[in-house]
Amino acid sequence: MFVTWFWENNVGRFFGFSTAILGAASEPGFWTKAFPWFVFPWWIFIAVAFFGTRARLLRDTGMQVGLTLSLCVAFVLIIAGSARVIYALPLLPPLALAATGVLKHVPIRLWHLLGAIGITIALIVVLLSWYLWGALTSGGQVPEWQWIARNVPLAFHLPISLPVVLLAAMLSIGWLGIVFYRRSLAQGPLLLWTGSLAISWAVPMLLLLPWIDAAKGYRDVYEAMARTLPLGYSCVQSEQLGESERGILEYNQGIVTVRKEVAPNANCPFMLRQVRSQQTASVSPVEWVLLWSGTRPSCSNERFELYASQSLQEGRVHTALMKKNTVAMNIPQNQPKRELPDLDLLPVSE
Repeated sequence: MFVTWFWENNVGRFFGFSTAILGAASEPGFWTKAFPWFVFPWWIFIAVAFFGTRARLLRDTGMQVGLTLSLCVAFVLIIAGSARVIYALPLLPPLALAATGVLKHVPIRLWHLLGAIGITIALIVVLLSWYLWGALTSGGQVPEWQWIARNVPLAFHLPISLPVVLLAAMLSIGWLGIVFYRRSLAQGPLLLWTGSLAISWAVPMLLLLPWIDAAKGYRDVYEAMARTLPLGYSCVQSEQLGESERGILEYNQGIVTVRKEVAPNANCPFMLRQVRSQQTASVSPVEWVLLWSGTRPSCSNERFELYASQSLQEGRVHTALMKKNTVAMNIPQNQPKRELPDLDLLPVSE
């Protein structure tokens, strides 16, 4: 575990020799798309102030330290063999240091533009969040808008938490106070922008977090998959299962998979695959039988598949019982019920 944590996740991700196992390989042009929105609007402040008063700013200690550290971190990220947006978090402190020294040099027109953008985004997000919260708490159904249906379930019973509702209301009222009194506040434009950004995250997270979690989380998917497995299974092999997905599976269901990438000859009777839209199938239909397939409501390019081995008795027995149970559930009600054996009670040998 120490080798995995230190060597593979740090040195291996940087040089790229562990990305085939751990995932998140760097794609061409990844950071050119991620940097502009991830550090927005700090790079605008720094760029405007730098080209306007660069001779004075380059003599400023905070600007020198902030820009030097930012460029070093960005260079390391660009040449690394693995890329995730979360890796850019070390960019934020030095950029904040550099941006703090140039705020007084930012033109007032730019502040007005950012303020208008912030108010527009925050107003849309806050009003939409309260509307969706009201629809989910009163009727358990949201409008069938296509962009909602692609990401979250349309029907969901959202519980009402009075402390959460009061906190969201207080934050909304506080943000409105900043909007109306921004001209009389010290650093009003900066406070307006940061307040708009904060309220755009806070209100949806407070009001709609259970709904978002039901769509983005893996708990329901893994619970459905675990119900397909017999109680007495010996082991589950995984193929192309992501690093985070493996950890969540162990946390939610206590299932530790045997990774095919590490132990290809594990001979497990069951195998769990994570298939993405750009991947091709690698399971032989002769050796494996599909028992279950599922996905999260918010993800259309990802699918989980559970297979049973036809070369091991445990997999064959469970597949046969699954077919018998399926047939039994389809028998008309006026037909006598058949007693089906439980896999957990059968002697299984490999």
